[in-house]
Amino acid sequence: LEGNNSNGSNNPIIMIVANYDNLSIIPDLPSGLNKNASGVIVLLEIMRIMSKLYENYSNLINYDLLFLLSSGGSLNYQGSNHFINNLDSNTIENIHFTLCLDSLGQSD
Repeated sequence: LEGNNSNGSNNPIIMIVANYDNLSIIPDLPSGLNKNASGVIVLLEIMRIMSKLYENYSNLINYDLLFLLSSGGSLNYQGSNHFINNLDSNTIENIHFTLCLDSLGQSD
């Protein structure tokens, strides 16, 4: 989502990341909802809410939002790593904050 860019420079970027896979050799070991369906659900809800906000107030918001659903979360976050390593340097320099959504479904 792109915010206000009236000053001609690139907006700072807030990156919101979740991984959508869960691997285990033991069939009962993956915890499904908590690893990491909960992160995917929260990311999609944030996208829904923020898209409405940006639709109505994009001229007031000076941040771009970058959403990433990646694979390889169980493999040291290789999907996110691959994505970031293939971004151009200008985009990387503009990322001011990254929020990683993982294991949000625990009841305690």
